[in-house]
Amino acid sequence: MKEIYKVVDVSYKYPNGSTALENVNLNIYKNEIVAILGPNGAGKTTLLKIMNGLVFPSSGEIYFEGKKLTDEILRNKELMKEFRRKVGFVFQNPDVMLFNPTVWEEVAFSPLHLYSKEKAIEKTDETLKNMKIYHLKDRHPYNLSGGEKKKVSISCILSVEPDVILMDEPTSALDPKSRLEVMDLIRSFKDSGKTVVIVTHDLNLACLADRCYVLNKKVIFDGKVKDLFSLNLDELNLDVPDVSKLFLKLKEMGYDVDIPTTIDEAVDHLSKILPQKTKNK
Repeated sequence: MKEIYKVVDVSYKYPNGSTALENVNLNIYKNEIVAILGPNGAGKTTLLKIMNGLVFPSSGEIYFEGKKLTDEILRNKELMKEFRRKVGFVFQNPDVMLFNPTVWEEVAFSPLHLYSKEKAIEKTDETLKNMKIYHLKDRHPYNLSGGEKKKVSISCILSVEPDVILMDEPTSALDPKSRLEVMDLIRSFKDSGKTVVIVTHDLNLACLADRCYVLNKKVIFDGKVKDLFSLNLDELNLDVPDVSKLFLKLKEMGYDVDIPTTIDEAVDHLSKILPQKTKNK
C-alpha cells in the first residue's frame, strides 16, 4: 500500500511557548479515509495545517509521498504548485476560503492558475454541476446558507482534482440534511480513489473512516473506530452516536453486547440476540 504521509516525532509550539503537539507519529496510506479525533485544544487542526504545509513542525519531520516537506521546498514555485494541486484543504469555517464576488469565480480561482483558460472553465462548470450547485454560480458566496457555503468551499478544492483531501470539522454547524450530503461526498471521494483525512468530534462522521487516531497533543489511540469504546469518550469530548450510547448502557448493566456505531450494525447485532419475530397467523 502506497504511503502518502509519514509523520515522525512531530512537535509544535505556539509563539507564546505553549505546546500544541508532542512527538506525534502517524501514517496515511493511499485511498483510505482516516479520522483524527480529540478534545478541543488537542492539536488536531495544527496537525492538519502541518500536513498541508501551512505551518512547519518545531521539531520532527513530515514526508509527503516519500519526500520531506520543508519551508524551502514549498518556496520552490514548481514544487509548491504540484503539491497544492495534489493536496486540498477544506477549512472548518468556509468563510476563510471565500473571497470572490460570485460562486463561479470562487471555484474557478485555482483552475485559472493551474490550467489553460479553456480547461479551467471546463473544470469549473463540471465541478459545479457534479456538486449540484451550478444554479448558484452567479450568487455572492456570502449570500448562501451554511450548507451551500460548505459545498462551495469543497468545490474550490475538487475543481483541481486533488489526490488528497484534508477536511477540518467538515460537518460542524450544518443542518442534518447538509451533514448527510457531506458524508455522502466523503464516501464518493474514497470511491473515486482519493485519500481523505478528517478532523472531527463526530463519531457518526468518523465511522466512515478505515482507521482513526485519537489525539490529545500526543497520539493516544491508533486503530479502528469500533475499538474506540475502550477509551473514556466523555473525557475526550467526542460526539458519540445515540445508538452507541444505548449499547454502552446495556454493557454497563451486564449484557454481553458489542458496541455498534451505526443503526445497521445495531439492527444486525440485535437480530442475533433477540428472539425471532413470529409471523401473525
